[in-house]
Amino acid sequence: MSALLSRADEISMAAASALEHGDPAEALRLINRRFGHPLIAPGARDFLLRARAYQLAGQNAAASRDIEAARRIAPLDPMVLAWALKGG
Repeated sequence: MSALLSRADEISMAAASALEHGDPAEALRLINRRFGHPLIAPGARDFLLRARAYQLAGQNAAASRDIEAARRIAPLDPMVLAWALKGG
């Protein structure tokens, strides 16, 4: 299971890197692979990552759904709280 978790984390990190390089389409391609993993459910931070990619791609409704999902999963996570404080 740890190898699967590591692979899921690698995919999330690659998606974050794509966002840092200004490529929301690539970030969405990668993070959606992460969401499609049958054994490891995405966490709140994965939802925030995908929400940011959706925002940058102009898909605001999808971004809002992912932000709400992150808030339901981990309402006290520091990144979720920071996003909420920014008005996300």
